[in-house]
Amino acid sequence: MSQFDPVIGADKSGLAYRQDDNNGKKALLTHHKGASAPSYAEAGTFWIDDSASPWVLKTYDDTDWIGIGTIDATSNLFTPYWNGGALVAASLSAKGLVERATDAEAALAADTERYVTPAQLGIYGGAIKLISAQTASDDSSIEFTDLGSYHSLIYVCDYATVSTDGQAIILRTSSDGGSTWDSGASDYARTNVRYAPGGSVTAAGGTLTHIIVTSGNGIGNAVNEFAAFEGRIMNVASSVFTAVLGQSVQRVDSGNNVWGNTSGYRISAAAINGLQFSVASGTFSGTIKLYGVK
Repeated sequence: MSQFDPVIGADKSGLAYRQDDNNGKKALLTHHKGASAPSYAEAGTFWIDDSASPWVLKTYDDTDWIGIGTIDATSNLFTPYWNGGALVAASLSAKGLVERATDAEAALAADTERYVTPAQLGIYGGAIKLISAQTASDDSSIEFTDLGSYHSLIYVCDYATVSTDGQAIILRTSSDGGSTWDSGASDYARTNVRYAPGGSVTAAGGTLTHIIVTSGNGIGNAVNEFAAFEGRIMNVASSVFTAVLGQSVQRVDSGNNVWGNTSGYRISAAAINGLQFSVASGTFSGTIKLYGVK
Protein backbone atom coordinates (compact mmCIF):
# COMPACT_ATOMS: atom_id res chain seq x y z
CA MET A 1 0.00 0.00 0.00
CA SER A 2 1.36 3.42 -1.00
CA GLN A 3 -1.26 5.88 0.13
CA PHE A 4 -0.54 9.08 1.96
CA ASP A 5 -2.13 12.51 1.80
CA PRO A 6 0.44 14.64 -0.05
CA VAL A 7 -0.86 17.79 1.64
CA ILE A 8 1.47 18.35 4.63
CA GLY A 9 -0.13 19.87 7.69
CA ALA A 10 1.22 22.83 9.68
CA ASP A 11 3.54 22.83 12.69
CA LYS A 12 5.64 19.87 11.53
CA SER A 13 9.18 19.43 12.79
CA GLY A 14 11.94 19.06 10.25
CA LEU A 15 12.12 15.27 10.51
CA ALA A 16 8.35 14.81 10.51
CA TYR A 17 7.99 17.23 7.59
CA ARG A 18 10.58 15.30 5.57
CA GLN A 19 8.87 11.98 6.33
CA ASP A 20 5.44 13.29 5.33
CA ASP A 21 6.94 14.83 2.20
CA ASN A 22 8.56 11.51 1.21
CA ASN A 23 5.37 9.54 1.90
CA GLY A 24 3.29 11.97 -0.18
CA LYS A 25 5.71 11.76 -3.09
CA LYS A 26 5.71 7.96 -2.88
CA ALA A 27 1.91 7.94 -3.03
CA LEU A 28 2.03 10.09 -6.17
CA LEU A 29 4.72 7.87 -7.74
CA THR A 30 2.63 4.71 -7.20
CA HIS A 31 -0.74 6.24 -8.16
CA HIS A 32 -1.94 5.76 -4.56
CA LYS A 33 -1.91 1.98 -5.04
CA GLY A 34 -3.98 0.11 -2.46
CA ALA A 35 -6.96 -2.15 -1.82
CA SER A 36 -9.28 0.77 -1.02
CA ALA A 37 -9.69 4.22 -2.51
CA PRO A 38 -7.59 7.02 -1.01
CA SER A 39 -9.75 9.08 1.32
CA TYR A 40 -8.01 12.33 0.33
CA ALA A 41 -8.72 11.94 -3.43
CA GLU A 42 -9.70 14.99 -5.46
CA ALA A 43 -11.12 15.24 -8.97
CA GLY A 44 -8.45 13.96 -11.35
CA THR A 45 -6.66 11.68 -8.87
CA PHE A 46 -5.43 8.37 -10.27
CA TRP A 47 -5.62 5.22 -8.15
CA ILE A 48 -4.42 1.65 -8.77
CA ASP A 49 -6.93 -0.66 -7.09
CA ASP A 50 -4.98 -3.83 -6.17
CA SER A 51 -7.81 -5.48 -4.22
CA ALA A 52 -7.98 -8.14 -6.93
CA SER A 53 -5.88 -9.42 -9.81
CA PRO A 54 -5.45 -7.93 -12.30
CA TRP A 55 -5.22 -4.47 -10.82
CA VAL A 56 -7.57 -1.76 -12.06
CA LEU A 57 -6.40 1.75 -12.92
CA LYS A 58 -9.08 4.29 -11.96
CA THR A 59 -9.57 8.05 -11.95
CA TYR A 60 -11.81 10.15 -9.69
CA ASP A 61 -14.38 12.62 -11.05
CA ASP A 62 -15.06 14.13 -7.61
CA THR A 63 -18.05 11.79 -7.20
CA ASP A 64 -17.20 8.32 -8.57
CA TRP A 65 -14.20 6.26 -9.54
CA ILE A 66 -14.04 5.53 -13.29
CA GLY A 67 -12.19 2.45 -14.53
CA ILE A 68 -9.55 3.15 -17.21
CA GLY A 69 -8.08 -0.32 -17.68
CA THR A 70 -6.55 -3.35 -16.01
CA ILE A 71 -2.89 -4.01 -15.18
CA ASP A 72 -1.82 -7.65 -15.13
CA ALA A 73 1.36 -7.76 -13.06
CA THR A 74 1.89 -11.43 -13.97
CA SER A 75 1.66 -11.22 -17.77
CA ASN A 76 2.75 -7.56 -17.88
CA LEU A 77 -0.24 -6.57 -19.97
CA PHE A 78 -2.45 -3.47 -19.86
CA THR A 79 -6.04 -3.83 -21.14
CA PRO A 80 -7.83 -0.52 -21.70
CA TYR A 81 -11.51 -0.06 -20.93
CA TRP A 82 -14.11 1.02 -23.48
CA ASN A 83 -17.47 2.29 -22.22
CA GLY A 84 -16.90 0.77 -18.80
CA GLY A 85 -15.70 -2.67 -19.89
CA ALA A 86 -12.46 -4.27 -20.97
CA LEU A 87 -11.63 -3.70 -24.64
CA VAL A 88 -11.41 -7.17 -26.19
CA ALA A 89 -10.68 -8.61 -29.63
CA ALA A 90 -13.42 -7.47 -31.98
CA SER A 91 -15.87 -9.97 -33.47
CA LEU A 92 -19.37 -10.06 -34.84
CA SER A 93 -20.72 -10.42 -31.29
CA ALA A 94 -18.16 -8.43 -29.27
CA LYS A 95 -17.22 -4.83 -29.92
CA GLY A 96 -13.52 -4.02 -29.76
CA LEU A 97 -11.28 -1.65 -31.62
CA VAL A 98 -12.91 -2.63 -34.92
CA GLU A 99 -15.88 -4.87 -35.70
CA ARG A 100 -16.58 -6.60 -39.02
CA ALA A 101 -19.89 -6.08 -40.79
CA THR A 102 -21.93 -9.14 -41.68
CA ASP A 103 -22.12 -10.21 -45.32
CA ALA A 104 -25.72 -9.02 -45.50
CA GLU A 105 -24.80 -5.59 -44.08
CA ALA A 106 -21.90 -5.26 -46.53
CA ALA A 107 -24.08 -6.25 -49.48
CA LEU A 108 -26.78 -3.71 -48.62
CA ALA A 109 -24.44 -1.02 -47.24
CA ALA A 110 -26.66 -1.19 -44.16
CA ASP A 111 -23.92 -0.58 -41.60
CA THR A 112 -21.77 2.56 -41.49
CA GLU A 113 -19.66 1.71 -38.42
CA ARG A 114 -18.15 -1.73 -39.05
CA TYR A 115 -15.43 -2.59 -41.55
CA VAL A 116 -15.85 -4.89 -44.57
CA THR A 117 -13.26 -7.25 -46.00
CA PRO A 118 -12.06 -7.35 -49.64
CA ALA A 119 -13.86 -10.68 -50.02
CA GLN A 120 -17.13 -9.02 -49.00
CA LEU A 121 -16.63 -6.23 -51.51
CA GLY A 122 -15.85 -8.64 -54.33
CA ILE A 123 -12.80 -8.79 -56.57
CA TYR A 124 -10.68 -5.64 -56.15
CA GLY A 125 -13.42 -4.10 -54.03
CA GLY A 126 -15.90 -4.03 -56.92
CA ALA A 127 -19.67 -3.94 -56.68
CA ILE A 128 -20.23 -7.40 -58.20
CA LYS A 129 -19.72 -10.58 -56.18
CA LEU A 130 -19.82 -14.18 -57.36
CA ILE A 131 -22.57 -15.95 -55.42
CA SER A 132 -22.29 -19.41 -56.91
CA ALA A 133 -21.36 -21.39 -60.02
CA GLN A 134 -23.55 -24.38 -60.90
CA THR A 135 -22.55 -26.92 -63.56
CA ALA A 136 -25.12 -29.01 -65.41
CA SER A 137 -23.80 -32.26 -66.86
CA ASP A 138 -26.68 -33.88 -68.73
CA ASP A 139 -29.10 -32.55 -66.10
CA SER A 140 -32.70 -31.50 -66.63
CA SER A 141 -32.25 -28.48 -64.33
CA ILE A 142 -29.93 -26.64 -61.96
CA GLU A 143 -31.07 -24.41 -59.13
CA PHE A 144 -29.76 -21.44 -57.14
CA THR A 145 -31.43 -21.08 -53.75
CA ASP A 146 -28.87 -19.18 -51.67
CA LEU A 147 -29.06 -15.79 -53.38
CA GLY A 148 -27.95 -13.55 -50.53
CA SER A 149 -29.33 -10.01 -50.18
CA TYR A 150 -28.83 -8.20 -53.45
CA HIS A 151 -30.90 -5.71 -55.39
CA SER A 152 -30.09 -7.37 -58.70
CA LEU A 153 -28.52 -10.57 -60.03
CA ILE A 154 -26.42 -11.33 -63.11
CA TYR A 155 -26.22 -14.79 -64.63
CA VAL A 156 -23.60 -15.78 -67.20
CA CYS A 157 -23.11 -18.93 -69.27
CA ASP A 158 -20.28 -19.17 -71.80
CA TYR A 159 -21.23 -22.50 -73.32
CA ALA A 160 -24.40 -24.62 -73.05
CA THR A 161 -25.50 -27.65 -75.08
CA VAL A 162 -28.70 -29.72 -75.14
CA SER A 163 -29.31 -33.42 -75.59
CA THR A 164 -32.59 -33.00 -77.50
CA ASP A 165 -32.60 -31.01 -80.70
CA GLY A 166 -34.51 -27.73 -80.68
CA GLN A 167 -34.73 -27.34 -76.88
CA ALA A 168 -34.46 -23.94 -75.22
CA ILE A 169 -33.00 -23.28 -71.77
CA ILE A 170 -35.70 -21.65 -69.65
CA LEU A 171 -35.77 -19.75 -66.35
CA ARG A 172 -38.23 -19.93 -63.46
CA THR A 173 -38.23 -18.14 -60.10
CA SER A 174 -39.15 -19.04 -56.54
CA SER A 175 -40.24 -16.94 -53.58
CA ASP A 176 -40.08 -19.78 -51.04
CA GLY A 177 -36.44 -20.82 -51.31
CA GLY A 178 -36.99 -23.39 -54.06
CA SER A 179 -39.77 -25.39 -52.40
CA THR A 180 -41.93 -24.48 -55.41
CA TRP A 181 -41.12 -22.87 -58.75
CA ASP A 182 -43.45 -20.31 -60.32
CA SER A 183 -44.83 -22.08 -63.39
CA GLY A 184 -48.38 -20.81 -63.85
CA ALA A 185 -49.66 -20.11 -67.35
CA SER A 186 -49.40 -16.36 -66.79
CA ASP A 187 -46.58 -16.07 -64.26
CA TYR A 188 -44.21 -14.36 -66.69
CA ALA A 189 -44.37 -11.92 -69.58
CA ARG A 190 -41.62 -11.50 -72.15
CA THR A 191 -40.67 -9.89 -75.44
CA ASN A 192 -38.11 -11.60 -77.63
CA VAL A 193 -36.23 -10.37 -80.70
CA ARG A 194 -34.01 -12.71 -82.73
CA TYR A 195 -31.55 -11.69 -85.46
CA ALA A 196 -30.54 -14.44 -87.86
CA PRO A 197 -27.94 -14.55 -90.68
CA GLY A 198 -28.94 -12.55 -93.73
CA GLY A 199 -30.54 -9.83 -91.62
CA SER A 200 -33.85 -11.53 -90.85
CA VAL A 201 -35.53 -10.40 -87.64
CA THR A 202 -38.09 -12.39 -85.68
CA ALA A 203 -40.06 -10.96 -82.75
CA ALA A 204 -42.32 -12.72 -80.27
CA GLY A 205 -44.01 -11.95 -76.96
CA GLY A 206 -46.74 -12.89 -74.53
CA THR A 207 -47.26 -14.59 -71.20
CA LEU A 208 -45.64 -17.93 -70.40
CA THR A 209 -44.92 -20.40 -67.62
CA HIS A 210 -41.25 -19.39 -67.83
CA ILE A 211 -38.74 -17.00 -69.41
CA ILE A 212 -36.95 -18.37 -72.48
CA VAL A 213 -33.28 -17.74 -71.72
CA THR A 214 -31.84 -18.83 -75.06
CA SER A 215 -34.22 -16.70 -77.15
CA GLY A 216 -36.46 -17.77 -80.02
CA ASN A 217 -35.92 -21.22 -81.48
CA GLY A 218 -34.25 -23.89 -79.40
CA ILE A 219 -30.61 -24.96 -79.46
CA GLY A 220 -29.46 -27.60 -81.90
CA ASN A 221 -27.73 -30.74 -80.65
CA ALA A 222 -25.37 -31.31 -83.57
CA VAL A 223 -21.60 -30.78 -83.42
CA ASN A 224 -20.68 -27.14 -82.65
CA GLU A 225 -24.26 -26.13 -81.88
CA PHE A 226 -24.52 -24.35 -78.53
CA ALA A 227 -25.70 -21.18 -76.80
CA ALA A 228 -23.98 -18.56 -74.68
CA PHE A 229 -26.06 -16.08 -72.70
CA GLU A 230 -25.96 -13.34 -70.08
CA GLY A 231 -28.84 -11.70 -68.23
CA ARG A 232 -29.64 -9.39 -65.35
CA ILE A 233 -32.63 -9.53 -63.02
CA MET A 234 -33.57 -6.31 -61.19
CA ASN A 235 -35.78 -5.73 -58.12
CA VAL A 236 -34.86 -9.18 -56.82
CA ALA A 237 -35.52 -8.43 -53.14
CA SER A 238 -38.54 -6.17 -53.63
CA SER A 239 -42.00 -7.34 -52.62
CA VAL A 240 -43.52 -4.14 -54.03
CA PHE A 241 -42.14 -4.01 -57.59
CA THR A 242 -42.05 -6.94 -59.95
CA ALA A 243 -38.68 -8.45 -60.86
CA VAL A 244 -37.66 -7.43 -64.38
CA LEU A 245 -35.12 -9.06 -66.65
CA GLY A 246 -32.95 -8.07 -69.58
CA GLN A 247 -30.60 -10.45 -71.38
CA SER A 248 -28.75 -11.23 -74.57
CA VAL A 249 -27.83 -14.58 -76.12
CA GLN A 250 -25.53 -15.83 -78.86
CA ARG A 251 -26.55 -19.12 -80.40
CA VAL A 252 -24.76 -21.18 -83.02
CA ASP A 253 -27.10 -23.30 -85.13
CA SER A 254 -25.80 -25.26 -88.14
CA GLY A 255 -22.73 -23.08 -88.27
CA ASN A 256 -24.76 -19.84 -88.18
CA ASN A 257 -24.44 -17.27 -85.40
CA VAL A 258 -27.86 -16.13 -84.17
CA TRP A 259 -28.20 -13.25 -81.72
CA GLY A 260 -31.24 -12.68 -79.52
CA ASN A 261 -32.42 -10.13 -76.97
CA THR A 262 -35.08 -10.75 -74.33
CA SER A 263 -36.86 -8.49 -71.89
CA GLY A 264 -39.31 -9.91 -69.41
CA TYR A 265 -40.68 -9.82 -65.91
CA ARG A 266 -42.33 -11.86 -63.19
CA ILE A 267 -45.93 -10.64 -63.25
CA SER A 268 -46.64 -10.93 -59.50
CA ALA A 269 -44.47 -8.89 -57.15
CA ALA A 270 -42.53 -10.97 -54.61
CA ALA A 271 -39.05 -11.13 -53.17
CA ILE A 272 -37.19 -13.73 -55.25
CA ASN A 273 -34.95 -16.17 -53.38
CA GLY A 274 -34.52 -18.95 -55.92
CA LEU A 275 -33.71 -19.39 -59.63
CA GLN A 276 -34.08 -22.52 -61.73
CA PHE A 277 -32.57 -23.09 -65.20
CA SER A 278 -33.97 -26.08 -67.07
CA VAL A 279 -35.07 -27.63 -70.38
CA ALA A 280 -38.59 -28.86 -71.11
CA SER A 281 -37.31 -32.07 -72.62
CA GLY A 282 -34.04 -33.97 -72.36
CA THR A 283 -31.02 -32.53 -70.57
CA PHE A 284 -28.47 -29.76 -70.94
CA SER A 285 -24.83 -29.24 -70.04
CA GLY A 286 -22.95 -26.08 -69.13
CA THR A 287 -21.83 -23.89 -66.25
CA ILE A 288 -23.94 -20.93 -65.13
CA LYS A 289 -22.36 -18.38 -62.82
CA LEU A 290 -24.59 -16.18 -60.66
CA TYR A 291 -23.35 -12.79 -59.41
CA GLY A 292 -24.92 -10.37 -56.94
CA VAL A 293 -24.84 -6.63 -57.56
CA LYS A 294 -24.50 -4.36 -54.51
